[in-house]
Amino acid sequence: MLQRAAALSIVAGLLAVACSSSSSPAQAYAKVVLAPGANNAMCAYQSDMTVLAVGSAASPNDPTRVATGTQGDHVACTVHPDGSNFDISLDVGTSGATSAELIVTGQVSATGSTTLTADVSLSSGNNAVAGYGATMTCTFTPTQNTAATRIWGQLSCPSATNSIGGGTDTCAIEATILFEYCSS
Repeated sequence: MLQRAAALSIVAGLLAVACSSSSSPAQAYAKVVLAPGANNAMCAYQSDMTVLAVGSAASPNDPTRVATGTQGDHVACTVHPDGSNFDISLDVGTSGATSAELIVTGQVSATGSTTLTADVSLSSGNNAVAGYGATMTCTFTPTQNTAATRIWGQLSCPSATNSIGGGTDTCAIEATILFEYCSS
């Protein structure tokens, strides 16, 4: 009888640990640069300008990622398998005087470069870059194979238009992104 009670206690303890453990929160590294596009005359920025930096690239092959709440940053992401592709919804941003946010939705291939029509929104508390974004054609090139819950790669959107005040600036958005522990 004592052995049965001990065995039940062990099983109950293991179940309690399994039920109380939580999965890791979504984490991201992102560096977003607004750059002159193919037609420099149409872009107000004649040199590259980093408009969003979340995490650190001290080690380029393994950048430091952050989770929501780290230094005012927020991260939300879904990478959902859809046949041989993945539906993605990525959101990363910062708060404060120079707040900025990047939102990307679309569908990517698991391994190769993908041309996608993505909803890319880049807004910033720094009015100099406010309003870039819309549905645009972008190229996503993975730097590691995409899988459910993670996506690493380069996003290149050559024709981002400033939509504030009927703006006519057309620049490029170049982003290095790494999202892990996303919902699937």
